[in-house]
Amino acid sequence: MTALLSSTTTPLHHYEGLNSTDLQVGDDDGFLTPTILRDVPLRVVTALEQWMLEGASGAPFLPEDEVEHFAQLQDELRAAGHVEPAANLAPFGVLALDSAPTSAATIRQLIAAGVRCEVDTQPTPVNTPRECAHLRHEVARARLGTTLPERTVALFTSPYLPDPARTAPLMREDQPFVCLTVGDNAVEISPVVIPGETPCPGCQEAYRSERDPRRAIIAAQLRTKPVPALSAGTGMMVGALAFQVIAAYGYDVGAPPLHAVVIDRRTLQAGRRIWAFHPACPCQRPDP
Repeated sequence: MTALLSSTTTPLHHYEGLNSTDLQVGDDDGFLTPTILRDVPLRVVTALEQWMLEGASGAPFLPEDEVEHFAQLQDELRAAGHVEPAANLAPFGVLALDSAPTSAATIRQLIAAGVRCEVDTQPTPVNTPRECAHLRHEVARARLGTTLPERTVALFTSPYLPDPARTAPLMREDQPFVCLTVGDNAVEISPVVIPGETPCPGCQEAYRSERDPRRAIIAAQLRTKPVPALSAGTGMMVGALAFQVIAAYGYDVGAPPLHAVVIDRRTLQAGRRIWAFHPACPCQRPDP
């Protein structure tokens, strides 16, 4: 598989009715001198775009006389420095449901390790439109492919406690997920929640409600608050530890742990919080 360093391909002088075009392959950031490819058949342009986005080395839809031309253009782009070998791909993927700083820090470490990621997010209370667009751009430039593998973990950030409106769809769809919960004093990285197999955030909230009868009122108020800001160093630490949690599941390193990682924001010390099933939580019972 290949990863394309250049992120722009621009048709030049394409006239209606013609079957070829001149193509400029350049770099958004200006680090590489753009390469001009002359008289490229339109089907070959499509094959090059597929190669850039997905790393697909073949082009089965090309006629025989254009396959050699496609291969020559690949060699030309490699020689010009626009293409480099991609990292070995991890056997799992991550679906980011937002681009909050903690989620973004985790995604950056994942794509650096060859994990295919997708940013399935719209601007939400936990991220701005600019953060959303920036993370999408970073993932696209990694050129690790556009299709997530079957073993995929969803990732999202919540302020103070996981929002049931975000976890419920994942539970219904049997989608494993990790939630990063940012509070004033600590950040909690959930274990990988596997619906029906491991305790869920609802179990933990049920235990809190038993200890504090006012918990439901407090929780409703906390869900309306924005995500507390984190320092750059704390965000990087959260990203590194969340990467560790997700990678252990992705590489199938033993049984998923039944504890969350809790980072004290003042001391940056990391500890554990045990997660357990709550007998009243429906997450253990399959839907009828």
